[in-house]
Amino acid sequence: MKRTALGRFRHEGCWLDKLEAGKPIVYYSGHDARNEYVYKYVSDAAWDPADPTRPGAEYDRLAIGNKYMDNGTLYVARFHADGSGEWLPLTPRAKTQDGRTLAAALGLAENDLAGIIINTCDAADLLGATPMDRPEWATVDPASGRCI
Repeated sequence: MKRTALGRFRHEGCWLDKLEAGKPIVYYSGHDARNEYVYKYVSDAAWDPADPTRPGAEYDRLAIGNKYMDNGTLYVARFHADGSGEWLPLTPRAKTQDGRTLAAALGLAENDLAGIIINTCDAADLLGATPMDRPEWATVDPASGRCI
């Protein structure tokens, strides 16, 4: 199943942050290439721990994935020299470094989220994300369950 909302780039993998009932699911991924980026996807749907155990769930795991992975917001990381950072939303109305909307900078219609997602790497460039050297993995802290 294609998960287009997670962005079009060379995903090395996808790591889940700690699942918490009533909160969105958060996935982290890196683009496995030089001078590319670290991404975070936040689902629109809040996690419901009952989903995997609902009757029929064992036969329709894709439907559960659809709920969490088809609608949400993709972000790219910008790191600062002081060790802090921020997540920049890859949305049509996000502001580029020169003040244009991301949609305008990419020559897209003003609400063309699909165009942003298809051009994930170009969108990240325009927002001023921090290029990394093959950011291909993350890990989950076994004590806290948080992705680090």
